Amino acid sequence: GRLSMTEKNILIRLAHPKDLDSLEYINQECFAGNADVGSAFEWMSARLNDPVFDICVADIDGVTAGYIVWEIKGGWNRTQPVVELEQLAIDARYRKQGIASMLVEQSLPVVGAWVRNTNKHCADTDNAGSGCHNHATIIVWSAEDNPVNKIYRKFFHTMSGSRRQYGRQEHMLLGVIELPPPKCE
Repeated sequence: GRLSMTEKNILIRLAHPKDLDSLEYINQECFAGNADVGSAFEWMSARLNDPVFDICVADIDGVTAGYIVWEIKGGWNRTQPVVELEQLAIDARYRKQGIASMLVEQSLPVVGAWVRNTNKHCADTDNAGSGCHNHATIIVWSAEDNPVNKIYRKFFHTMSGSRRQYGRQEHMLLGVIELPPPKCE
């Protein structure tokens, strides 16, 4: 059954290799393309170990309740970086308790720091703002009838394009995040 959020300690943090079993379980539960255990494990393991992806988890009293996967698009050194919200998944026992919104909201600063630190145009303290525009564009693709759109629209407001994928129509939502200031050495 559903677990109550009252008196729970919720921590949004970067995923660790020890989270892989939980990530596999949630991915298998939420995405038809990884309905068997082996596929879900390979999918999440590849993302956890690839520097193009960043994964944050919602940790509730030591239990992984959900995750969000971010992907840098088009290379490390774009002057106008683009990051895709690739997956957002919540364990069925924790749904409808605000965890998905919390994952998006609290992982955005992590994404901003990740972009700042991995993109040489954005990390350069001598030229801060000259090469990188101090912001990144966020994109998310979602099917028209996907219930998670209610959450996505809280954060990403501009509709920009559509595609047909997985046998259904998807729309792209856009948002912009400010990058944190460059680190001074």
